[in-house]
Amino acid sequence: MTCRELADILSDYLAGELAQEHCATIRSHLDACPHCVHFVETYQITIQVSRQLPTAPLPAELLERLQRSLEEDTP
Repeated sequence: MTCRELADILSDYLAGELAQEHCATIRSHLDACPHCVHFVETYQITIQVSRQLPTAPLPAELLERLQRSLEEDTP
């Protein structure tokens, strides 16, 4: 596994959405690649911090556009 391949599937890995063989490959890569270990740790911190941010309501105009768009896509 390359560092790029790990980065491409990291969110799935952290969400527990990968097959065990993929997880084992990722763990093997992390055992040998301190750069990716740092990347994963930083990514996890980013997730934790972003979950603590307050949510802001959508502007009314954007909400209306989104609702219209969803209604148009509904068969």
